[in-house]
Amino acid sequence: MKWFLFFASLTLVVSCQTSEKATIKNSKLEADYYVSLEKNIRRLYALSLGTFVAHVEPLINGNEVWKVSGKDSVILYSRPLGEVDKDGYWILSYEFMTSLPNTPIYSSIKQIEQIERDSFRILYYECPKDLTLSEVLDDKYIKNSIVLAKLKLKDKQTIFVRESASHFVGKSDRYEDKEAGCLRQNIYELTHEHYDVSFSFFDKNNGRLINKKKRPNFMVRRNISTKALAKIALPKDS
Repeated sequence: MKWFLFFASLTLVVSCQTSEKATIKNSKLEADYYVSLEKNIRRLYALSLGTFVAHVEPLINGNEVWKVSGKDSVILYSRPLGEVDKDGYWILSYEFMTSLPNTPIYSSIKQIEQIERDSFRILYYECPKDLTLSEVLDDKYIKNSIVLAKLKLKDKQTIFVRESASHFVGKSDRYEDKEAGCLRQNIYELTHEHYDVSFSFFDKNNGRLINKKKRPNFMVRRNISTKALAKIALPKDS
């Protein structure tokens, strides 16, 4: 019963709808914070970190949380890896349903490299498949179990371009999506308010655009504390 109340409360928190854009008190969620950062790569890095909640679509007058099975929300949590001054810009991303927090929908390890002043390359690395939310939140566990120098590079990359100090757009290379049976390109829009991921699919033989149904993937930035995330990660009978 207590877990039903907890999830109901979380859903209420992340699904608040307003006729105007919500006022976010945390300064890190405001555009001015990112503008104040000295380098564009630091801005992209900072924008990539944090907690996002999946919404149905980017409505102008409020957003509706995408509920997977009546009450479950989908949360994306992205945290830093290593030390920026020593290792560069590394990110661990972990996407999950609130009812199955320790069985991720998607997880990835990314490294940001600067190409030019306003363009950046995102490199992807093999991520441990058995990671749980509890482990992702555990700094000591992550430090000991993920050694950056030993990670295996994947044949995948995304190029991001700066639109403004708090707005970057990225496009991946076209790659084979074996599950969809065609080529796929991911398009990312990252701002201080949201993280929007869209997809384009192409025929493998002639490169023509294919119309395929896609699940909602508009993520709204929400200030969910690591303490709240840790509660979600606990076993339901605890």
